[in-house]
Amino acid sequence: MLLEDLVAAPIKEGADVNEKNNQNALHSAAANGQHAVAQLLLSAEAKVNAKEDRAGRDAVCVFIHEHQPV
Repeated sequence: MLLEDLVAAPIKEGADVNEKNNQNALHSAAANGQHAVAQLLLSAEAKVNAKEDRAGRDAVCVFIHEHQPV
């Protein structure tokens, strides 16, 4: 089973894709390079501009920061 399948199941049941526990699911997907999961969350109306609690960054900034070449 793929990670996106695990994420899709609760979304189909009505899970809040914007719920936060330090960061929302879209931030987690962005930080971990999970493109398919991020696309799934965006399709379920995840808020791309929601700010992360720790640093005040949105999901796009998180992705860029976490995946820059060294």
